[in-house]
Amino acid sequence: MPQPTASLDPAELARVRAGDHDEPHRVLGAHPAQRAGVDGSVVRAFHPDAIGCDLILDVRPRAMESKGGGVFETFIPGMAPGSSYRVCFRFDSGASDASVPIDPMASSPLVAIGAISRRRSSCV
Repeated sequence: MPQPTASLDPAELARVRAGDHDEPHRVLGAHPAQRAGVDGSVVRAFHPDAIGCDLILDVRPRAMESKGGGVFETFIPGMAPGSSYRVCFRFDSGASDASVPIDPMASSPLVAIGAISRRRSSCV
């Protein structure tokens, strides 16, 4: 059973933001979690220049909460470990950047098939 996900240690987040974390996957990507007694996954993503981020599951974007400094997080009830997803970062310029079909920090060994796209429309 997944363990409840505690708040992230500010020092650990600072190391991720600085590019100084020796195990960024421990913080970023999808991780089994439990919130309010519900099993699922917490997904975290990072882009230093992003002002927003959406998680895309089944073509539907879901806003991720900013943790500051380009780190974003969301909890998805019922999301199983190894599930495929994308993240879509948004920037001040109005451009968005959709990750390849799997987040680089995801734990699943799926092969990425796609390209990063920069466009002014949504990432779906």
